[in-house]
Amino acid sequence: MYLIDGYNLLHQFYKDINENNINYYRKELIFLIRDYCESKKKKGQIFFDVKSVPLSLLPPIKLKSNYLKVSYVKDADLAIINMLENTKDITRYKVVSSDRKITDYAKKRGFKVFSSENFKTLLLTFKLK
Repeated sequence: MYLIDGYNLLHQFYKDINENNINYYRKELIFLIRDYCESKKKKGQIFFDVKSVPLSLLPPIKLKSNYLKVSYVKDADLAIINMLENTKDITRYKVVSSDRKITDYAKKRGFKVFSSENFKTLLLTFKLK
């Protein structure tokens, strides 16, 4: 299962993110990852920080997928690290992030790590097929 640092990956795709377009860009990324996961029959969970935004203000995303789960959490880094801490099976998760706090922890524990830039390339290659 991919554990994806949502905003870390989102910023690889879009450099002009602001309050007027973030919901649109987030939705586009979620659906691209959903399509990838469903096509490859691989599960994923994408985490978005909501430190300063009440959950009630986030637009609902109608995502029907057996392969992708979207989680809005107070701290995405901590949520991903907690998932890694709660398993001894290092083949269970693959981490997608360029955040050193997450990647250093994952590598130290032996999990496979994709940088956000590399995962972006993987998704764009998939999208072109």
